[in-house]
Parts: sequence; structure tokens; C-alpha cells
Amino acid sequence: MEGYPAQAAGIVPGDRVLSVNGTSVETWRAMSAEIRQEAPKGPVLFSVRRGEEILSISAVILPDREQGIPLFGIRPGMKRFPLGEAFSSALSYTVNMSVEMIRGIVRWISGTEKVDVTGPVGIASMAGEAARKGLWTFLSFLALINLNLGLINLLPFPALDGGRLFFTAGEMLLRRRLPPKIENYIHMTGFFLLISLILYITWQDVVRLFRG
Repeated sequence: MEGYPAQAAGIVPGDRVLSVNGTSVETWRAMSAEIRQEAPKGPVLFSVRRGEEILSISAVILPDREQGIPLFGIRPGMKRFPLGEAFSSALSYTVNMSVEMIRGIVRWISGTEKVDVTGPVGIASMAGEAARKGLWTFLSFLALINLNLGLINLLPFPALDGGRLFFTAGEMLLRRRLPPKIENYIHMTGFFLLISLILYITWQDVVRLFRG
């Protein structure tokens, strides 16, 4: 992408990033996570496959003005597959992305690693950026957002579908149901906590947006 560190470092179309500062990256999300983690420390060393060659490329990656996070400035390449291979590749990609998202959620909840969290305002800004990069980038972004929302909805937290599944599983194991009033109170409390979290994240997005 023009004007980004990848271009200045000499990355060209067709290159494939194998590792970031010595850490092997198999998925796009894993690579992005490593870049965000390593970029604030200084120059980032990439191992890149170009044809039959393996190159070492170093780049200084500063936070993007609009999004406030380090952006290397590369996009995933497009490749055509036969129908059967496309289905299996899409399934494998979805599973890998789901695993990375779950790991990110666990790291965020446990506080073991700083994870960027964004709300409706941030998502709208990122969607606009994806749309400017092209139709396929925008559609890929929408697919990731839907996958992310689906996984979050399955978390065993009150008011989410995952929370209701948790209560249902508990009823099946214990062979007794929690009094409806108590269950409703728990779900209502969870709902207000979720709304409070969304409002807080949205406020952070607005502040980040105005700070540029």
C-alpha cells in the first residue's frame, strides 16, 4: 500500500510474510497481532518469502494517524481455487480465525496482553477504510465482523446466547431449573453490564477519533 512502511521497506506484491521478529505467523490475524505487539519496541524484522528466496526485511512501523495502531501497509493477495478446494480453504481459514479471536478474547479478559477493542464508531471507521481499499477487502472485513460477533455471542455471559446455553446445560445436568425471577435478574444484570461496556468502548472510539 502506497505511503506505508511496507512500501518503504521494499515489500512487493506476491511476497509472503513468514515470521515477525522471529515468531512464525500462519494467519493474517496472527501476523497483525505480532506487528501490534512488536512495533512499539522498535524496528520490526520480517522474514519474507519472495519466489524461491527467503529475505529479511526490517521496518519501523509507527501508529496510524486515523486508527491509532501500527499498520505495516499490506493486503492479503487474491487467489482463485476450484470449488471444492475453495470450500475447504474457507473452512480452514474460518477455523484459524476463530481460534485467534478466542485467544484474543482470553488475553483481553485475563489482562495478559493489551488487545485493541473497538465499538460501533471504530467499526464504522474501519469499514469505511476497508471500502476504500476495494470490494473484496470490504466483504472480507464484513465476514470477520460477523464471525467476531458470533463468537462473542456464544460466550457464557448473561444476556448472550452463550449465557442462555450455559443455564440450559446446567438445568440438564442438575435436573432442576433456576427460579425464573432469579434467572431474569441475572440476565438483566448482564444486559446492563454489556450496555455499559459498549458505551465505554464507544466513548474511547470517539476520543480516539477526535485526537486523530
